[in-house]
Amino acid sequence: MRWLWILLVLLATAVAAQQYPVLRLTAARPVSWLPPGATWGIDFVNQRSWPQPRAQLGLFTPTTAGLRFAETAAGRLEPAVASTAQVTDLGYASSLAATNLIVQSQAFSTATWTATGASATDNAAAAPNGAQTASTLIEDGSTGQHKITLTTALTTTASQPLSASIYIKASGRLQGRLQLADATGSNGVSADFDTTATTYAGAITAGTVLGVGTLLTSYIQPLNPGFVPGQASWYRVVIQGTVGTSTNAALTLFLASAVGTISYAGNGSSGMAIWGAQINDNTNNGIRSYAPTAGTTQATRGDQMSALNPTQFQQQIQGTIYVEWLERGPISAAPARYLFLLSGTVSNYLLLQLSAANKLVCTVNNAGTITSMITSGSLTPNTIYRAAYSYAPGAHACTYNGFVNVNTATVGTPGLPVTAVGIGQGLNAANNSDDVIRTVAWSPQAQGGDVIQKWVLSK
Repeated sequence: MRWLWILLVLLATAVAAQQYPVLRLTAARPVSWLPPGATWGIDFVNQRSWPQPRAQLGLFTPTTAGLRFAETAAGRLEPAVASTAQVTDLGYASSLAATNLIVQSQAFSTATWTATGASATDNAAAAPNGAQTASTLIEDGSTGQHKITLTTALTTTASQPLSASIYIKASGRLQGRLQLADATGSNGVSADFDTTATTYAGAITAGTVLGVGTLLTSYIQPLNPGFVPGQASWYRVVIQGTVGTSTNAALTLFLASAVGTISYAGNGSSGMAIWGAQINDNTNNGIRSYAPTAGTTQATRGDQMSALNPTQFQQQIQGTIYVEWLERGPISAAPARYLFLLSGTVSNYLLLQLSAANKLVCTVNNAGTITSMITSGSLTPNTIYRAAYSYAPGAHACTYNGFVNVNTATVGTPGLPVTAVGIGQGLNAANNSDDVIRTVAWSPQAQGGDVIQKWVLSK
């Protein structure tokens, strides 16, 4: 009982002196979600970060004005808030700015569009964002093509890479074709799609070149939980390429009775719900967020996310970079897309990026000497991936989803303090990933190939 008596005496003394014990609550370190050895990280999906609140870890900067949308885990499109990063329960949607050149992207019964063998009715269905702003395109009973196309082709630059897209939902017609071509329809690219296919390879064809057009890529994204093809849902269909040397471009959506069959006898009742048509410059690569228009062109907002207080990353002698992201679609051309960048100067940096060949690349630039490690295996659209880059002088390891490239050659690492950090993009609003960044983290120690591979495979 002596210890109790001593405690009571001390407490009485404190009360007499008006000095009271202070209860201090400290937050436990969220080791359950941080990767091995990480001392800094942001989990965008669950809105958590370490060691400070997310607002103190990441700096969001809209690079341009405008509206843009991002997908949620339920497959719904949500508009961005002007002053905040485009973060949903899928993660941070990184995207460069672009301009939708189509002046009526949702009103398909206006003079901007011409329906042939079909009729368009505006505001007839719920759109991917939940609003009653989608149109229906219903075929008539004639035999021939059933389609809708831009009435007047858009003015573009000869041989300019373009990206064309539209949101569709089957309503009797399960297949179709998206075409990006010049005013005559002779030069450009097209791709056939099938909403009943249960694989991405079957959901859209690789694409066809028309005349002297150049095909970059074709892509389809189902908007449903898990982004599963073959389920009843909205799809975004994308085709990227050039219309050759033509200086005009038009978008055409064909209904089809089977994959590749766009001339057939209509039944007067089948068709598709359509919404959100877009053509934008694709010079800088990527599938841009949708920008709605109603009488004039509209820019999508470009986003830029960087880490505050980059000096907290110490010097770039050794460490480990971790990234988890949702791959939205294939890379059609250079430049590469950046996932995470630690930069000291333009000649000293460490980078986790996606190459034009759809592969993960870990790059170190040490005083102008660039060494890159490229993993095997290509990326699949609408798939969650993990990647990690462990670096130390003479011991570099790069891995994602089981593919590992370990480089034990004498490769140096930059010794300069980190002055800039890019999350989901490079600096100066360039090289955006156009993917959804879910988690980023950093460790001040090189964890090595075995450790980072284990983390990558643990998701």
